[in-house]
Amino acid sequence: MTDTLETAEAMRVSRRTFLTAASVATAAASAGGVGLFTPGIARAQTKNAADMKFAFSTPFSGQDSFSGQIGGLNQGIEDFGGELTIADASFDLKKQNDQIAALAASKPDALIILPVDPVGVSNAVDAAAKSGVPIFLMDSYVPNATAVTAGFHNNFGMGEITMEYMANRLGGKGKIAVMELPINEAWGARDLGRRAVLKRYPDIEIVATWAFDPTGKITPRSAADGFLAAHPDLDAIWCAWDNAAMEASLAVLAAGLGDKVFTTGTDGGPAAFEVLRSGGPFAFTCAQSFYAQAYDLLAFAHQHLQGEAVPRMVINPVYAVDKALLDASGPEADNYDKVGVAAELGWTRAL
Repeated sequence: MTDTLETAEAMRVSRRTFLTAASVATAAASAGGVGLFTPGIARAQTKNAADMKFAFSTPFSGQDSFSGQIGGLNQGIEDFGGELTIADASFDLKKQNDQIAALAASKPDALIILPVDPVGVSNAVDAAAKSGVPIFLMDSYVPNATAVTAGFHNNFGMGEITMEYMANRLGGKGKIAVMELPINEAWGARDLGRRAVLKRYPDIEIVATWAFDPTGKITPRSAADGFLAAHPDLDAIWCAWDNAAMEASLAVLAAGLGDKVFTTGTDGGPAAFEVLRSGGPFAFTCAQSFYAQAYDLLAFAHQHLQGEAVPRMVINPVYAVDKALLDASGPEADNYDKVGVAAELGWTRAL
């Protein structure tokens, strides 16, 4: 038992050291070292790592991307120590603001937040930070709020990549429909990336547009059914997120257009990969590193609490994924965003 515990501790120290060195070196190389680090803060350590309390405020927990983040946090707790409390806001902005206030009032050692809307939670996050709770942001910049570390995916870039794939596959011309995700500023940047690419393709015509409906009254499937009924000559449906791309692909198949119309998305994960492997209309996604992003933030929280410097900003890996890549990678592709797996698979970053 002693040997096992010593080995486990060595692994935790080794992984923490790797994360510190690798993340800081990567950020230094890309940012030139200006304003790069959140300085280490000398703290009187009244708790062991195992006794530290962490909290996570998430918009939702019921699909692959969010469950991947929770998985990464739980793995971080296992590797580095502590307890984790999770609050799910069900995409309700007021609910998340209330949850952030309640979590901050419970005085966790660190509070990790993935905002429903970065602007809409700014006052709650600012108040939590001013109360002395270290804030770590996931996939968002929150205006006027101080965070120790913010971990991002390049949402604008993912919009560019998915639209570029679509434009190339269409040969630069055709009729497309669009499903946007303007629910918050970060995810809405995907559509801005899509728009930037389309400026170079004047022969691609947008014939229909639909924006995510948080009430659920109109679903991506029903929106896609409407697209196809109104525009039987449609060539493709660009979707800002994978669930929309998967539901749109079902509509395409139901309309008997599976050999003509294709869809693209953004997110990645086992559910999306299963559909991509089938070779149906859903053809391409930008796969984000949800698990690794959350794992790194938990590691940075521990480092910060130990008085170590951590990066203010981290850009997390994104991979361009289609059926061919998944077929070549085998079932382990479903674990691509766990620490080190993408490298073992030979995947290279698209962003």
